Amino acid sequence: MKKIAYFKIYNENEEYAGGVMIADERGIPIEFKYTEPVKPTKVQKVLYGDVLDKYLREEVIMANLLSKLENRPEIYIIDDIENIYLKNIVKEEVVLVKKTQINPFKEVGAYKFVKEDEAIIQIKEGQKPIRIMVDEHNKEAILDNFLQIAGDIDDILEPIKRIKEALKLICKGEL
Repeated sequence: MKKIAYFKIYNENEEYAGGVMIADERGIPIEFKYTEPVKPTKVQKVLYGDVLDKYLREEVIMANLLSKLENRPEIYIIDDIENIYLKNIVKEEVVLVKKTQINPFKEVGAYKFVKEDEAIIQIKEGQKPIRIMVDEHNKEAILDNFLQIAGDIDDILEPIKRIKEALKLICKGEL
């Protein structure tokens, strides 16, 4: 069974909550961990200044969440560049995935690099390709691995939407 981790940080009204869901290749959750909402104090806002967001994401949320995981995924998928620091914490590959409005490529698995660390890749027949940011080193191997792990998933970003909705409920105290 393939294990894919989806990671999201939700931030609204100066409250932060993070979630990581490990799912199988069908998107069925195997494990879900989240942080309780964190709201910085006025003193923290003054002391941390411009680095407060970075501190909360990297030190408070990411480090805590990942240390609690019982399952180890094959890959981490994120949808926000602000969470790219995750690659400095985990051993597994971290890929940033975004939807595109580009017409589908002719072949599944076809890709084109648009930047040194960013490619447009066709993962499903007939669907629009996705934009994926990977580590510059071993980028072709990472793309091939991504296709093997995530190639059967209908909507690669849909699990992140579920995490976001769960984090909204957590922040509102409805869970």
